[in-house]
Amino acid sequence: MSGQKTERHQGLQVIAPTPEEGGRPGGEITIDIVAVPGLGANPAKSFGSEKNPAFNWLSDRMDGIRAEIPTARVLLHYYDSEWYGNHAQEQDLHNASTKLLEYLVIARKDHNTRPLLFLGHSMGGLVVARAMTIAHQAYNNIEYMRIVECFAGAIFFGTPFKGSSAQANAWMLAHLFEKLDKAVPSQMLQILKPGNDALIDLRRDFTNILLKEPKAKVTCFYEEVKTNYAREAVPPQLKGYFSKRLGEIVVSKDSASLDVASVFSLHRDHRQLNRFDNAKDNEYLLVRNHLKEIAKSAQFIVSTRLRASKQSVVDDQVFYRLAINLNVGDVAVKLKSVQSSSGDSSWILAEERYQQWSAPLHSFEPSRHPVLWVSGDEGLGKSKAAAATIGALEKLEGLNHQSGARNTMVAYFFCDGTPDCRMPETMLRSLIWQLILKKRSLGQYVKSFAAPAQESDNARGNTQSGGGQFKFAKLWKGLTDILNDDGVQDVYFVINSLHYMSEELQSTAEFLEQLSESLTSDDHRNPFRQKVRWAVFSRDGRPNIENTFRTGVDDGFVLNIDLNSTSMGSMRRELLRTFTRDAVREVARYKQYSTALQYFVFSSLQKRAENNTLWVEVVCKLLQQLPADYSTVRKALELLPQDPESLIEQAWKTVLDPEAYAGKAPLETVKEILRTLVVAYEDPTINELRVLAELKVQLDPDNTSQTEEDIVLSYIRDCGPLLRTYDAIGGDGYGRSATRITFIHPLARDTLLSPSLSQRIGLTPDANDTEVKWQHGVIGLRCWDYMQEQLGTGGVDDYGFEEFTQVPETADKGEFHDDIDELFPESEDEDVDDDKMDMSALDYPLKYWLRHGNKATPDFVDTLDIKHNFWSFESTARKRWWGSFAQRELGDGLKGITALHVAAYFGLLPLVESLLADGHANEIHHLDSWANQPLHWAAAKGNLDVCRRLYSVPGIEIDNGIEKGDWTPLHMAAWQGQLDVIRYLCEIGANVNAICNDYGTPLTLALVHRQADAAALLLRIGADPTIVAGEDEEAKSPPLEVAAAQGNDELVSLLLELHGESGGLDGQYGCALAAAASAGDLEIVQMLLTKDVDWHSREQALTNASAAGFGSAVEAILDVSPELPCGAAFILAAMYGHTQILQRLWQHHVQYQALTQQHANDALYEATDTQQEAVVKYLLEVCGAQATATGAEYGNALTASAFDGTTNILEMLLAYGAQIAAPEGYPLQVAALNGHIHIVQRLLDLGADPNAFHSSLRHGTALQAACVVGETQIAHLLLSQGADPNFGGGEFTNPLTAATSNGHGDIVRLLLQAGANPNEPGGADGSFPLINAATSLPASSLELLIQAGAVVDAADPDEDTALIISAFYGDTDCVTTLLRHGADVNLAGAHHGSPLHAAASRGFVETCRVLLEHGANPHAFAGPFHSVLQAAASSGDAACVKLILDCAGPHLDLNVQGGAYFTALHAAAEHENDGGLRHLLARTPPPNLNVFPPVGHPLAYKGTALHSAAFKGCSRNAKLLIQAGADVNVIAGKHGSVLQAAALKCEPLLVDMLLDHGAKIDGVNGKYSSALVAAVARAADPEADWDDEEERVEVLGMLLDHVPDTTDKPNKSGDIPGRFPARVYRLALETALRLGEKDDFKRVLAKMQEAAVEAKKSGNKAGFPNVKGLLTGFRKAAEARRQAVNAPQYEWDEDNNSDFGDDVVNEYQEFYGDDEFDEDEETEVGSDGDKKEGDVVGTRGVGVGEQGLPIRGGPDAQGQSGNDARSRGFGAGAGAGDGEYRGGEAASYGGAQARGFSGGGGRYEQPTSPTNAREGGGSRGMGGYAAAGAGGAAVGGGAGYYASQNDGYGDGEDPNEEAAPQIQSRGGFGAGEDDEDDAPVQAQSLGGHGYQEAEEDDEGTAPMQTRGRGGFGYEDDDNQYGGNDGGEDDGPGGYGTGEDDQPQDDDPQDDEDAERYNYGGGEYDI
Repeated sequence: MSGQKTERHQGLQVIAPTPEEGGRPGGEITIDIVAVPGLGANPAKSFGSEKNPAFNWLSDRMDGIRAEIPTARVLLHYYDSEWYGNHAQEQDLHNASTKLLEYLVIARKDHNTRPLLFLGHSMGGLVVARAMTIAHQAYNNIEYMRIVECFAGAIFFGTPFKGSSAQANAWMLAHLFEKLDKAVPSQMLQILKPGNDALIDLRRDFTNILLKEPKAKVTCFYEEVKTNYAREAVPPQLKGYFSKRLGEIVVSKDSASLDVASVFSLHRDHRQLNRFDNAKDNEYLLVRNHLKEIAKSAQFIVSTRLRASKQSVVDDQVFYRLAINLNVGDVAVKLKSVQSSSGDSSWILAEERYQQWSAPLHSFEPSRHPVLWVSGDEGLGKSKAAAATIGALEKLEGLNHQSGARNTMVAYFFCDGTPDCRMPETMLRSLIWQLILKKRSLGQYVKSFAAPAQESDNARGNTQSGGGQFKFAKLWKGLTDILNDDGVQDVYFVINSLHYMSEELQSTAEFLEQLSESLTSDDHRNPFRQKVRWAVFSRDGRPNIENTFRTGVDDGFVLNIDLNSTSMGSMRRELLRTFTRDAVREVARYKQYSTALQYFVFSSLQKRAENNTLWVEVVCKLLQQLPADYSTVRKALELLPQDPESLIEQAWKTVLDPEAYAGKAPLETVKEILRTLVVAYEDPTINELRVLAELKVQLDPDNTSQTEEDIVLSYIRDCGPLLRTYDAIGGDGYGRSATRITFIHPLARDTLLSPSLSQRIGLTPDANDTEVKWQHGVIGLRCWDYMQEQLGTGGVDDYGFEEFTQVPETADKGEFHDDIDELFPESEDEDVDDDKMDMSALDYPLKYWLRHGNKATPDFVDTLDIKHNFWSFESTARKRWWGSFAQRELGDGLKGITALHVAAYFGLLPLVESLLADGHANEIHHLDSWANQPLHWAAAKGNLDVCRRLYSVPGIEIDNGIEKGDWTPLHMAAWQGQLDVIRYLCEIGANVNAICNDYGTPLTLALVHRQADAAALLLRIGADPTIVAGEDEEAKSPPLEVAAAQGNDELVSLLLELHGESGGLDGQYGCALAAAASAGDLEIVQMLLTKDVDWHSREQALTNASAAGFGSAVEAILDVSPELPCGAAFILAAMYGHTQILQRLWQHHVQYQALTQQHANDALYEATDTQQEAVVKYLLEVCGAQATATGAEYGNALTASAFDGTTNILEMLLAYGAQIAAPEGYPLQVAALNGHIHIVQRLLDLGADPNAFHSSLRHGTALQAACVVGETQIAHLLLSQGADPNFGGGEFTNPLTAATSNGHGDIVRLLLQAGANPNEPGGADGSFPLINAATSLPASSLELLIQAGAVVDAADPDEDTALIISAFYGDTDCVTTLLRHGADVNLAGAHHGSPLHAAASRGFVETCRVLLEHGANPHAFAGPFHSVLQAAASSGDAACVKLILDCAGPHLDLNVQGGAYFTALHAAAEHENDGGLRHLLARTPPPNLNVFPPVGHPLAYKGTALHSAAFKGCSRNAKLLIQAGADVNVIAGKHGSVLQAAALKCEPLLVDMLLDHGAKIDGVNGKYSSALVAAVARAADPEADWDDEEERVEVLGMLLDHVPDTTDKPNKSGDIPGRFPARVYRLALETALRLGEKDDFKRVLAKMQEAAVEAKKSGNKAGFPNVKGLLTGFRKAAEARRQAVNAPQYEWDEDNNSDFGDDVVNEYQEFYGDDEFDEDEETEVGSDGDKKEGDVVGTRGVGVGEQGLPIRGGPDAQGQSGNDARSRGFGAGAGAGDGEYRGGEAASYGGAQARGFSGGGGRYEQPTSPTNAREGGGSRGMGGYAAAGAGGAAVGGGAGYYASQNDGYGDGEDPNEEAAPQIQSRGGFGAGEDDEDDAPVQAQSLGGHGYQEAEEDDEGTAPMQTRGRGGFGYEDDDNQYGGNDGGEDDGPGGYGTGEDDQPQDDDPQDDEDAERYNYGGGEYDI
């Protein structure tokens, strides 16, 4: 691909501490601060000042947040957010947020318990909020859960939590610029619409997270100044329009605020909210102080949360598995849907019976009215009332944190007509899960059956498809146990639409029976009666429901609100009134009704509605289809039927009436949409509907704001009033927001399927539903077609899918095709990259295409065409589809499936028959990546008929897998609980005791996956219950133990019946009894106690029950086990705060002496550590535990209490004799460390030694601890109480080292005042306090230290001084202070060299200037870079390099060798910023371009500077070196030739340039032997993206196609000089084979064949091998390597290719461009558009934009003399000059096509001598040719390089004095001059940003025209003589200003000042 490539950072970049700092100086990192910029922002600049580029408050070490929080790691999130510009792309909030989470997981891999703070600007704040909600809801992702736990706070700058009215303007701009290919209307803009449902949900969910105790601290800032954000983003002709309309507050105070946050304003506009000019900005100080306060509390917040998780009996793994199995029903989404519907049901909150029911209890007596039953007909607002009830109860729940409040929990469920939501089991699972979310420890009561132990790495164990069995009885018992928990007080359950609960299910009857019994129970132990209140909403007409509650109504237990009763008439009328009012208002707004018409409609509907809101809703939808005409509306209303069903039927008939239809879409399109929706398995998104209904969308070219989505929505409106759309986050199946289409009510769908209406839409009913089946088939096949289209990759392969590039036919289709396929077996990596295809409509087809096919007629299979390549064994298409499907449906990328696997999986018997008949029978033996044959999947999915058919195929293996320890088909059936298949398989001889490696037998597998019925069946069939053979943790337990752990009493009883023994100590739990005790299943515990008399088993069971808090199990065990030891149980009960169990164990001890003193002491320590205050009190007062109790983590209990700051526990311990000075403890130190000043004071008052030191605390003394964390008050207190300021220990040695290392200046002052020695070294590196201060403190602190006597030039063991360190950090103030106090400016050390070396290596220009002014030696040699110039060049700062060059003078040796880079030229060549390199090349004489380290030198791998640039991917630097004369054929370094390095890392343009400059390809050298091999090896780059792959393929093709001009004969080896040798082809083939690059292999092989033919024609009979033999050899070698234990490696075959290792930093610099040289410079433009003297022109144009618009340009403006054309041309040009660069006398440069410039060359014609002027020839290179005037001599040959005497730059002359030479200065190093008067020199500076005016020739006849090119785009100008037209700019970049004063120019516009803008959205944040 020959286009420009911009480095695109992605992910989290660590911006502090910098890599050069090697971590945080002086101590550890304790907190992560993550900054997330807004939409469209340049992340690198988004938190920096625009007026003062040197100040970025995130990274500035001295004045930024690092000064206040020195222990922080600061990270910046780079993500694709541009909605405008060249990099504009569609982005969505979910994708951006998910990527943030993934990057956080990676960045925090080794520190995932570190507190986490966020800084979010604008949309970046929404990315943070969404990321937190995703993580919070990802209960099955432990890494995400940990991120939420560590989220300690955030600061949001103008984050639009409630949307932004400015969104509409940005959306409009995005659509406008999309037509110019400059913008994409991002979904992230769309979501900002105020009132957006997804945004409302996000705000609610995020707020709930912030309420989690202890609460994260959040501050929100909002703007006070209006913003006109379009002023830099629109064309000049539209500027006036937008500037008048876009001045507004982008995000209001209300939108930017969160209820739980502190809210403040900043006096700045939206874009500047997070940008501050300096550290003295008062508003920055406000922000900084808030951040500091948040950071200060972060450790406590996070440690408290983590401690709770750690001590919870429900650990992360258990919680993860509970989430998988219990998180069902999506209740929050359903609640939101109901809340968003019309009508007001707040009436229920005022209803007396509701208030009686919901009134908070003030004692622990049960409620008198535990049930509120709301009943009534359809359409009376029951669901809305349920939502209102839930909302009110959740507000009550929100008061739990208030003192004295009873703990309230609310859970709810919405039953509906879907199969799952009609089951009581689903309802109970959801209620249980909601309670667990509110109190995690409640999961212990259901984990036995809902969270089996962690499954193996086998992907089958991790998929959710197993499901398992959740019997009602087990769920009800689990809920009962949860409610019995002491921490559960008041619970409200709200169940809506109970009438949907299936009457056919036995569990429905069980639920109603249990509910009825709980209402009448007088058992005080029944938690449902004591703690629970139910609110049930149901429709009338269900006898089972009415019978359950009517008795309770009569007894007073149930309060009934009968919405049909006369007494509720006023309520119904009010409900109807509010509903009708809202609905009519919406219609009136939409149709623009007059007030009179609105009044009539409202009154009429209210009268006729008959208390039915559904009727009103349908009528209002119908009215939207009618004209807003009074007569029409009135007549229509009069004709409407009263019955909702009749009304809906009439509405459908009206829509489908061909004569009455008035929609814009064809009626057949409407019918197809309706046909699709009635059979769809879920509500499709808009994009999915386009696919399913095959909608053709044609945009109106005249309507620039119209989108394809708009057209589809118009089609939906044409479908009539009974469809609606809704938005939801995650609505597209991939987590992104999407709009879905559905019916307004289920009745609308049902009515459409009635016989009379279904015929109208083409679904004529018959006995077999034939046309409905047809529709299923049609949709299935449309899905199939769409998947093929999307899962392809470009052209068409032999499977009907697109290929990325063309492969030579000779290799692909020739005689060796089969041999190649054998060498490259189909890759198992079939996952599909979502980024490479349109995912917006793919979710539905992936999930449902075959499900639709299964519902279709048998013709569906015939239509699929079994002979289609999709079903072939090697079908790429099918494998890509399956890879994507499996990844989403199975939780793992199941691969290697055949067509027969697919048919078996989906149970498509006709397809199975067709495949078997068509020759696929051999696929019955094929194993997929899970080692499954098709029979396995038929068994797993319960497809019994398919199992029978497959078994009939000869050779089928009924026990396949048993030999290798894999799953057999019976295992698969047991896994999924397929009872019929289990019976069948056993009947035909399947081995019931077959053993697999991970789970053992099918019996154990069924038990582990909670398939109780399957396990019972296997036992009855004859499964052996004694076999224990699995490697999985839970499978290591005997079946009895597994069943006991799951609480399955029936299976336990059956196992005991069959086996008769309970087992000994073995398995995961130790024994079956211990497993039952862990589950708290009293019945099983009692059952097993009669069988298991082993004392150790009972002790283990007691321990497990005590830890889990199951008091009844503890009681049962103790009752039958006198004298049973209970020490471990006692300690765990204390740790978890189970007070009642602790008391029962103590009673047991009193009776049987079952405990020791040590047990009591250990229990006290653990209870203290877990902050169990009541337990501590009991242990001290009753159990005699000693307050001196010790423990491993904190030494003793007193230290643990001091660490936590638990004052009450501390006082109890002290009162009972705890010793402050106990040798094992260190309470004073940890109290100081954690900021507990009240405890520090208390301990000091009691005589604690302020100088105490303990080796266990690495921080040292209490004073040192306070110094480390910055607790100034505690430090002052300790010093006042006698703490020695010079005494210490630990990692910081002394207090002053601790304070200076951690950047706490106030404490430094305190210590010095107290007499601290400023010259006492300390810390791990032995640095002096002054040196430490130089790393983290301002100059004022250094001043204090010096005044206190610090030695200014003291050096640490690394030979660094304070001056060197200050210079290294660029702290000019500190440098100045130290120099003023006499610091030696040239004192150098080995670590950083001299101060000048240190400052130059970081590019600190001002610091270097100060040092030079004070005598720093620029010629000094020292430190890692040896020379100062190399240090400066390594920084990449051009200004720094120029400063050193200027100050060092002409005698500076540019070729000094040594240091990290070898020479300064090498250092400059490896840096992305090419400015330093240009400065070096501009020197006279220039540096030696071809020098390289000799063999044996440590840097010998580098080669020349050109090698270094190429390997680093610095294409532009390499180009500059070539233009300057670097030898492209020097063989040196790791890669031998430059071409090899370039082929490995650089853009195709550079490779092309090297080839054009004569780079040889026939050599064999370097790591890869040849550039050709390197190009293939480039595929090994793990970071390569799609664009990289395109470039790699282009480079490979370029090398293979290169044919140098040579007539040489083959040499002795048979190779033709100038061509690739035969062995190179072979190496390239071997490399492609090794990397699995089949297409590369084909390309190389095809070229090798061509080369062999050519060599043979040339007389060569050797060298090239026989292809057939070669392929055979490859095949044998590959097989040998697969079988060999230690396979031989290729020379460069490292485990991880070091060329692409993590330690290799690649710059990937653009070949063209101006993006780095003076990127941070600002272009100043006067009000008149003229350039100022000394300007640096054109870096990115005027303003801050990133990209340019293709706006037609005017002439160049008159510019004043400019003396700094620094950008790309370094000559002292004269500024803009009088000439013009667009039109006028000199026609423009150009004709360029993106990156390739193929055939493009620009014309440079001489107007004064046009006679024989000719156009340049145009090559593939960099600009084509130029042409002379006068003599017409064509000059130049090749890629814009000219055959003049001066081939690159400098002054050139024409020796024949006929025409001026055409000089192209690639680097912009000046221009030539013609000594004669016949023609001016035409010079072009292709690199330059600025324009230069050349001198006139000697005779003054014409000025030289110079074009400076860098960021100016590409131009086309067809005018050769006079500039009748301004040039046309087709590319990006910034433009200067210009005026044309040429007399030949007759365009009047060209004589006016024409502003040139750089239009970019790159820096504007939304």
